[in-house]
Formats: sequence, C-alpha cells, structure tokens
Amino acid sequence: EHNRNDHLFSLAQLGRSDDIVESAKHLENYPDYIDKAVLLYHKAGKINRAIELAINNHQFDALQIIISSLNDEQLDSVMLKKCSEFFIQNNQFDRAVEILAAGKQVIS
Repeated sequence: EHNRNDHLFSLAQLGRSDDIVESAKHLENYPDYIDKAVLLYHKAGKINRAIELAINNHQFDALQIIISSLNDEQLDSVMLKKCSEFFIQNNQFDRAVEILAAGKQVIS
C-alpha cells in the first residue's frame, strides 16, 4: 500500500487539476500521506482546503510553504490571521511573525 501511495503522489503531480484533487482526497485517508495531500491540494489551486488540512493535522512545514508561495492577491487577511494564530498556539512564533509580515498584518 505504501509504495502505491508513493507512486500515486508522483503521478498525480503530472496530472490535470481534477486528477490531482482526486489523488489528494485518496491520500487524506492515510496519516503518513497527509503532507502529500496538502501539497497536492496546493498544486491544484485548492488553497483553502490545503490550509485547512495542514492546520487540522499540524503540518507546520506544509502550511509555511503554502503561505510563502502566495502572491499579494492571494493573501487573504482572514486566512493569514487563522494561520498565524495556529502557529502561535503551537509555539511556532517565528513562523507566525513571518506570515504576519508577509501579509503586513498586526496582531491586535
């Protein structure tokens, strides 16, 4: 099963957006592949789903990769606040600061 999921992840990265999302949905069912599901959702442009999955499964690195890849138009203040609060709650203060700085946000 492990090798099949690795193969699926590799192939999905070459697929169309719909195929990538279907692969991500499948990989969500395997705890060892949550990080890969997050990355696939991100690649498919399903940013909110990728962020939600990353937060719910404490995927700190994946969440930081997603946020850092977004441009100014994609940076939503509500999303940034949610992500920074997640990092603060998990004692990842440096990451929270980076996210807030990226969105030019101030903690109030």
